[in-house]
Amino acid sequence: MASKRQYFFLRPSFLLFLFAVIAFYLSGVPGRPRSLLELKPKTVNSGDTIVMRNLFGKETALKLLGITAPHGQECQSQESLNRLQFLIKNTNLRYRIINDTNSPVGIAIFYADSNDIAKILIREGLARVIDENNSEHHLSFPPLNQYLIDLKQSEQAARKNGLGIWSQSCLSKP
Repeated sequence: MASKRQYFFLRPSFLLFLFAVIAFYLSGVPGRPRSLLELKPKTVNSGDTIVMRNLFGKETALKLLGITAPHGQECQSQESLNRLQFLIKNTNLRYRIINDTNSPVGIAIFYADSNDIAKILIREGLARVIDENNSEHHLSFPPLNQYLIDLKQSEQAARKNGLGIWSQSCLSKP
């Protein structure tokens, strides 16, 4: 009688093991927010916008949630741009898309080495919290409202200490 040959990768025990490995991999790294994508940034457009490139080469501009940084000739614009470039340099930039609109610029929370980039820029006075009436960043989800409250607290500390855009040299410029 001919023996029935069963390949190891078709055995139920191997398939169960393979399923467990895939489930563990997809569950995310403990201590990190889930549903984040790890990609390398392509460029930094300004102190609050990062252009990302996906695996297929498509580029998407993503703005940091809840903040606006100085642009052009505004005080501290170059410092804000340089700081954002430094924060994302040589890291796997992690982000969570919050507003996936059809506009050319999306909105996301960014992390570099588990640090919230928007909070760092606000704390250092290199950006300000957006106006609550800004329709581009309209937030009706309570956890995101709490996120803005946290950013505002960091902004108040930067103002109190006269950091970055809150310094006397910036405030005295017309």
